[in-house]
Amino acid sequence: MHFATEEKYFKEFNYENTETHIYEHHQFAEKIEELKTKLAQGESITIEVLEFVKNWLTHHIKEVDKKYIKCFNEHGLK
Repeated sequence: MHFATEEKYFKEFNYENTETHIYEHHQFAEKIEELKTKLAQGESITIEVLEFVKNWLTHHIKEVDKKYIKCFNEHGLK
């Protein structure tokens, strides 16, 4: 739901980095599916999950998401 909302506004506001950002969302979803498969197969994924979440938080949220703030603010979203 979060990704869908962001992507809706990217398109509505003609955000310049839409394609790159949506690609990262797809990569996230694919990784989650990979992790779910590994878990279902009985693999230990604890460290992999921790590293993935850490990287997602430090890269995507702290860097990539910050890039759209100006665009969203200019269109009245705070």
